[in-house]
Amino acid sequence: MNLEPIHVPYRYNKDDSDEQKLIFALAQLGKATTNEIVEKLKQANTAEEITTVQAEEILKPLYDHGLINGEKKDEKLIYNLHKILTQNSGRTDLNGIKDVS
Repeated sequence: MNLEPIHVPYRYNKDDSDEQKLIFALAQLGKATTNEIVEKLKQANTAEEITTVQAEEILKPLYDHGLINGEKKDEKLIYNLHKILTQNSGRTDLNGIKDVS
């Protein structure tokens, strides 16, 4: 598995990998179950053949490796691409730190 950061496609492309298609659909929805993601894909291309089972086989490892986020609700995993939107409130004390030349 490639553990590089997720690239979110800006548009649907039928020639993209299944992973890229699913990430595109998830980005369009914000957060969604696997079923909802596949439904969104089929709205973009009615000939799309990715099944819910295939989508889960792609998305679950991405979630397990921390490349996409999600939360469990009613025994279903709801995936999302949310990032931290609020600034860290921690501070660093720079007193006493010297420049190294």
